[in-house]
Amino acid sequence: MNSVRQSDCFLVVNGPEDGTEFPIARSPFYIGADSTCVVNPRLDSAIAEQHGMVSVVSEGYVIRSVKNARIFVDGRKVGALRSRVVRPGSYLQVGNTLLCLECVPDGLSSRSHGVGSISDLRFALRLVFETLWSVLLSVYNLIVALINRSFSFAGFVFIAGILLYVYWDYASSYLFGSIQSVIREIFTFLNNVAPGK
Repeated sequence: MNSVRQSDCFLVVNGPEDGTEFPIARSPFYIGADSTCVVNPRLDSAIAEQHGMVSVVSEGYVIRSVKNARIFVDGRKVGALRSRVVRPGSYLQVGNTLLCLECVPDGLSSRSHGVGSISDLRFALRLVFETLWSVLLSVYNLIVALINRSFSFAGFVFIAGILLYVYWDYASSYLFGSIQSVIREIFTFLNNVAPGK
């Protein structure tokens, strides 16, 4: 533990990286195995590339899971739509790594008085909007590609019908998944079976 620390930090308190400090200088940031993440435990294979998203609030840091990765704050589960506040002295379990939040008097969280966090409902609505917007852009790009390929109108209506059926079926079963990747797969399939290839 560094007594002359000048910023808030997450401190690893178990495993092979015990004692490793991850200083916090900006917000929001990610926790994960990717080297661009601010908190980056490298020796835990249970940690995803981007495991959790963290934002500063006046009483500490709010964390949300990315793609339903396993995260706990003081033993309570965190989700993409169920955030938790990590306060000074709280324990954060990411994968198999246990971290403790240590804040300093002039750290980011103490300088963030009055900064509120986005509510879980508002975050969910924003996530739905961003997902639907992404889908609409993908559909638009598919329509433009089909028109540029000189498909007949009947062929266009047929493909658009299949796309809508697949999209609504997928959205009802897993709304927050990667809908854009499904549409990309459909587009790739259509490119491979398109006339003139």
